[in-house]
Amino acid sequence: MEKEKSKYRYSSEIQQMMFVFGEVSEPSLETINLVEDIVRSQVIEIIIQAAAQASKRGSRYMSAEDLIFLIRHDRAKVNRLRTYLSWKDVRKNAKDSGGNDAAEEIMEEPNAGLT
Repeated sequence: MEKEKSKYRYSSEIQQMMFVFGEVSEPSLETINLVEDIVRSQVIEIIIQAAAQASKRGSRYMSAEDLIFLIRHDRAKVNRLRTYLSWKDVRKNAKDSGGNDAAEEIMEEPNAGLT
């Protein structure tokens, strides 16, 4: 029973996402767990593929470029990943500098962190 509890960690987030996308407000627990299982298996698969890609290019570690290479044909996914990574950098820089300068800079130029 303890193992079952630790296996599913994102039930509330998945439930909220399902509701936003038109599902009932209280989907069954089995449905939520199935969605989490599917997402987990897809994430594991893309990580395995990214590790193989990193190995092919002679690196011991995966990088964002490995993931971008794998999803390169899906422009929306690439843009979401790049946006996420740029905001991650903004938050890190803002935290390091202790100010909002980096966040204000990226707000002025929406494509500033994207390469």
